[in-house]
Amino acid sequence: MARVTCLRENRTEPMLRLGGYHDLTLLHEGSKSVIIRAKRDADNLPVIIKQVSRTTPINDSISRLRHEYYLLRDLNIPGVIRPLSHQQNEQLLFTVFHDQGGDRLRHFIRNEAGNWQSLLPLMHRLSELVGRIHEAGITHKQITPDNIIVNHRTGQVEIIDFTLATKLDSEEAQPETTQIQLDALPYMAPEQSGRINRRIDFRTDFYSLGIIFYELLAGHPPFIAQDKLELIHSHIARHPPPLHQIRHDIPQALSAIVLKLLAKDAAQRYQSTFGLTADLSECMRQQQVTGVIDTFAIARQDRPERFLIPQRLYGREHTIGKLLGWYEQTMQGKPQTVLISGYSGIGKSTLVNEIREQVIEQKGIFISGKFDQFRRSRPYSGIIFALQSLIKQRLTEPEQQIDLWRSRLQAALGDNAFLLIRLIPELELIIGKAVEAQRLTPHQAQNLVSRMFIRLLEVFSAHDRALVLFLDDLQWADMASFNLINSLTRSSTLSNLMLVASYREQEIGPTHPIRLLIDNAKNCLNQIKLEPLSQ
Repeated sequence: MARVTCLRENRTEPMLRLGGYHDLTLLHEGSKSVIIRAKRDADNLPVIIKQVSRTTPINDSISRLRHEYYLLRDLNIPGVIRPLSHQQNEQLLFTVFHDQGGDRLRHFIRNEAGNWQSLLPLMHRLSELVGRIHEAGITHKQITPDNIIVNHRTGQVEIIDFTLATKLDSEEAQPETTQIQLDALPYMAPEQSGRINRRIDFRTDFYSLGIIFYELLAGHPPFIAQDKLELIHSHIARHPPPLHQIRHDIPQALSAIVLKLLAKDAAQRYQSTFGLTADLSECMRQQQVTGVIDTFAIARQDRPERFLIPQRLYGREHTIGKLLGWYEQTMQGKPQTVLISGYSGIGKSTLVNEIREQVIEQKGIFISGKFDQFRRSRPYSGIIFALQSLIKQRLTEPEQQIDLWRSRLQAALGDNAFLLIRLIPELELIIGKAVEAQRLTPHQAQNLVSRMFIRLLEVFSAHDRALVLFLDDLQWADMASFNLINSLTRSSTLSNLMLVASYREQEIGPTHPIRLLIDNAKNCLNQIKLEPLSQ
């Protein structure tokens, strides 16, 4: 097997060994994969070789590449290339695709963005292709200009990179485990951030498509930010200016189509590619017949292509308003404690999660943890889960911000940081290793841990940044957690903390610790009792 070399950065360096292929040219080397154009020795067939990158965890990369191969091998969709083979080379897997020519849409945007008359057919073909993918029951989840191939000679469009694609009707994103790569963030739907109470489904692809259409027509994406968190916040909270206001030659109807795709709430986007392509077809028809596009009512032919249970909570507007009012007081430096009671399944968790989006929009922090009836012997389990999420979210921030958190945490926790690192190992990734400074009795350790938890929350709820801590199923909490919660409600240093806890009222007796919590904090406690909506 011969060593193959590729020209990169004006020098030749060994890239990989691939028997059976020649004329290898490096097209792209990213954090997840390496893309190479080559020819197959057997028949000189032009191929694209996709290999896992050596810079990422091998198991993760291999599982994604295999997932893509098994997803695509049985598909027969024009515009989606089926893999020719799935092979292994020097313990690295790679997939081989037929190379049908063309360039990434990214290059197309650089050269031809802005001419809406010539872009309409491309937008229409791309919408039809997304529709065919959805008809196969697949949500792509990372439609970007780098994953769209345009053949200038034939006009054909292709969508590539199905490593994150799913056949699930919907799924939930987690803020600390989001799979979105940095270069895909400008095209990420709000629900993919994991920071709002909405699930990912096929309409997520419509938002990404809207970003691409906006960039094609305006010459730049709707949101441009210097760091990752600012970009995520823009997707969640900011609304881009309509295209016809920044480019006066763009018809208002076309501008309205793009804005509908960019709706923050998936229920306000197009509900089918049929409705989208029908509107684009009408734009093309008018442009061909009269040379102009008159304003018309869009989405008239839009019908839901799948049955989806609405994700928005109905019938609780008054209660949600109360929660938001208490959050406003928290933002003003007046800490709030809220207890929500009700039967199992009545919607306590859903109710609290409804305010998550507003908290994020105002650059607050929302974290949540859940107590488990089978883990009651583990102290602080629900609180630890919430704080692990908090630390993981902070680890996604720019290095400069992480350095700031490091200095604040080291000052706040001091020599006792080792106590929290035992419970929250992720904390070590920010503040570094901590050495046990002293030996403590179990009673001393519990009292000190409680103080360290409070200091940790002080760091992240300071500097006019409100923090919402939601603890679910409080009826199953351990005594150490109840003692800590009592301390939180009495603390005079947590002025920007909103503590929300929910519990099943029918599962607590007269001597349950929740009763004591209510008695101790009744002067500073807000209570909500959820009743069935019929009442």
